[in-house]
Amino acid sequence: MNAALNNQIDINEINEVDVRTLQEHYPEQFERAYQNWCEHSLHYDDISCHWTHDEAERMCAEYGFEYKPYSLNWTGFWSQGDGASIEFELDSRNIDKFLSHQPIRDAIIADAGLFACVEAVRIGALNVCVARSGNSHYCHEMTMGVDYEEDIGDGGWIVDGGVFVGMPFEEMYKIYEPSIGDFGQWILEIGRDIARDMYSQLRDEYEYVTSVESFIEWAESMGEKFEVE
Repeated sequence: MNAALNNQIDINEINEVDVRTLQEHYPEQFERAYQNWCEHSLHYDDISCHWTHDEAERMCAEYGFEYKPYSLNWTGFWSQGDGASIEFELDSRNIDKFLSHQPIRDAIIADAGLFACVEAVRIGALNVCVARSGNSHYCHEMTMGVDYEEDIGDGGWIVDGGVFVGMPFEEMYKIYEPSIGDFGQWILEIGRDIARDMYSQLRDEYEYVTSVESFIEWAESMGEKFEVE
């Protein structure tokens, strides 16, 4: 009887417990502590750190796109307007990397206009620029748009490189100019796929850093104690 009474007194005198004891013996208080941690202790910096920009740069580089540093913008992960966007350029420096993908080569070979656009990029007459719309408060991939930088000089020169070498530039321009819009839209859709992939990775990271396991790891590493009722 006395031993049982002493045990009861010892239990009642416990005012603070570690996180695993809280989870096992006080599940409702554990859930409240976990939710409070998710809401108040986590910030975007916990998931959007340097790896995200490094990964966006790597994914862009796979297609020869020059990623604009720290241009990854995103919000998440509960609203219909959430998502990610990136900014990049395709210019003469990396056009061969762009062409290293077999589906891209096949599409270009099958379309004379797209083929000529690639050659215009190669000789520096055309750059394709993908950027997020400046007037949108959303960040998803559909906020990304495409623009072009053209350097056609006075138009009176002879193409001195690429497949169209020796051709008057005016003639080459007539071939690729009608296809610039389609070419740019194609580049834009590839960029949107990259942005969707980045958002998926960010969501996975969010689910990890807001998991119960991460909460327990954090509490144990910090030596956190929790008051119990």
